Amino acid sequence: MEKKFRDIIKRLAGDQRAVIAAVSGGLDSVVLARLLHDSGHLAGVAHCNFRLRGEEAEADARFVEQLAERLGVPYYLKGFATADYAQAHGISLQMAARELRYNWFAQLAEAQQALVATAHQANDVAETLLFNLTKGTGLPGLHGLDERQGYLLRPLLAFSRAEILQFAHEQQIDWREDSSNQSLKYQRNRLRHRVVPELEQINPAFVQAAGRTAQRLRQVEAFVQGVIARSGFSEQRGNHLLIDLAKLNKLSGWQTVLYQVLRPLGFNYAQIDQLADGPHQSGKIFTSPTHQLNIDRQRLLVSPLTDERPDGLFLQTEEAAYATGPWQVHTRLMAAADYRIDRQAHIAALDADKLQFPLLLRPWQAGDVFRPLGMQGHKKVSDLLIDSKVPVNLKKDVMVVLSGDTIAWVAGYRLSEDFKITPATRQIFEISLHGNNDLYQ
Repeated sequence: MEKKFRDIIKRLAGDQRAVIAAVSGGLDSVVLARLLHDSGHLAGVAHCNFRLRGEEAEADARFVEQLAERLGVPYYLKGFATADYAQAHGISLQMAARELRYNWFAQLAEAQQALVATAHQANDVAETLLFNLTKGTGLPGLHGLDERQGYLLRPLLAFSRAEILQFAHEQQIDWREDSSNQSLKYQRNRLRHRVVPELEQINPAFVQAAGRTAQRLRQVEAFVQGVIARSGFSEQRGNHLLIDLAKLNKLSGWQTVLYQVLRPLGFNYAQIDQLADGPHQSGKIFTSPTHQLNIDRQRLLVSPLTDERPDGLFLQTEEAAYATGPWQVHTRLMAAADYRIDRQAHIAALDADKLQFPLLLRPWQAGDVFRPLGMQGHKKVSDLLIDSKVPVNLKKDVMVVLSGDTIAWVAGYRLSEDFKITPATRQIFEISLHGNNDLYQ
């Protein structure tokens, strides 16, 4: 086992020898620390106290500290108010503990310029596969755990719990048992203590077979990702993801392909199924914890969820460049005789003598009205955006240019009749707007 581990850690860590072991005090993590120490990679021991088990948790922390002392490496301890975090974020204690520890591991890896190793092993892969099957999942939920993800290593995935236990006995290694690991109120424990033993009655090598299946499914997922990269149905533009439905629908099994693209953004397979039932319901919106998806005619538009809007800024008469939110703004003043009108939607040419400087560029607001070019009456900006079929995702970033209290331009969509160029125009003030959200130019 020690020789096999040395080969694995050399492959995973590469030239970076410093590895911090995440140690709970249990069997797997204590063996991990010992193997890292004996292979010459152990640079520290990190322990999370989630403050959920009273004195038992405190005893675990003391045990791990003593282990670090025996191994002669630094001890890193982090305490968390896990219950408060779970309540504040509306998630389970298990999910809260997971988020807290991995956030800390990332900070620790950066601060210490080290990798962090966790003690996940082969049984965890099998249990994860089974757990995700009970919930319903796609390829990512079936291929189990990766041996390396950035700074994070899982060098014990090649070993079963039985192998690790045998090694601990042979080496006379002590560890602590977490009493919660025996409680059947946790779904993972039911799988571990009831389901997996039953499956091992059918196939004694079930854990190893599950690991091989997970590895094959990981290769299938890599193939699917290659198909996605070559297909050209999606495009990242700034913070927005655009998905061409016509190109997507040409792919066999497009629902699975779409799930692979949207899963990292927090969308689930149930939402993909709803899209499959009615992919052309323009205007329909789906949300994940972090993103919003809008069916926009023949494409899907996916944007980050945020209430932030660009700041307003003042535009002077001279040639200049500005930036606010996703936008870059360029202005210039020219003699009308030398100007050739550019009719691209993101460029406005206004009669400079009619303008009151400085102009104000700001996000549009409810109640904004203006006189659109070619109209005698006024129109609400909100109605213009509806008529222009601007997706909900993009509305918050639409900007207007004001001369005094009068809107001169709904940027990218419509000029005002009040500031249009005429044969009598002597000077032209040009504004061009470019940015991440400039999806319709």
